[in-house]
Amino acid sequence: MIPFDTFKNKYFFDINIITETPIHIGSGEEGLSPLDIDSSVLKDSEGNTIIPGSSLKGVFRSNLEQILRGKNVKICDEVGGNPCINSKDRKKFDNEDSWFSHIEKNICEVCNLFGSNSFSSRVFFSDAMADKKQQNINYRDGVKIRRDTEVAANKAKYDYEIVSSGTIFKTELLMENVEDYQVGYILFIIDMINNGLIRFGGKKSAGLGKLKFQFNIKSLNFDDITKGIFEPKALNENQIENLKKASIERLAKVGETNV
Repeated sequence: MIPFDTFKNKYFFDINIITETPIHIGSGEEGLSPLDIDSSVLKDSEGNTIIPGSSLKGVFRSNLEQILRGKNVKICDEVGGNPCINSKDRKKFDNEDSWFSHIEKNICEVCNLFGSNSFSSRVFFSDAMADKKQQNINYRDGVKIRRDTEVAANKAKYDYEIVSSGTIFKTELLMENVEDYQVGYILFIIDMINNGLIRFGGKKSAGLGKLKFQFNIKSLNFDDITKGIFEPKALNENQIENLKKASIERLAKVGETNV
């Protein structure tokens, strides 16, 4: 496991997210006026539609968890009060080296990449933003269905905003001090998204939320820095495929160790 107090590498993703179907990333706010939309999409102060970086990270993390659990890999339950690394245990160790050894031995595969309350993340997602001059926002009608009777509930009609298909969101992703297979995990999830296996936002059961990720990757490593090279270099297709291969090999390896 690569420690954080050294510099090994950085990977920079420039990403265009294209909506292949409409998408609804709700703002969580309801209109005050009867004429207002019941559920609007999330926008910044200038009216640009946003997919929060935290939402993107959550989708990537949860899907990696599902994949690893499918390989019988133990993933911690921090939300349920059972984290793999607990910062309160730090006082049990005499020095940083022994504490790091404890982390290296016990941290789960997901927390080692996405971080936890006790361990820093290695991957950072920026908010994805659509230019308000190019985005096309419409609205749809919906009806709340009672699950017990499978008929419309009383006063069940509502409307909600959608960002139309063909809208482009721009974002960036940064990875620091990562192994090849960890970059491969991110590429693995992107491939799943592009093949329609993962959708985003609300109303997915109504066909919303199918996205396409178009990206390029640049990297900067320790050897570059020592040679006075500070401009990240673009990865070619072979290098990207090798990163994907590393993730597949890692999945096979962690699966074998948990049989």
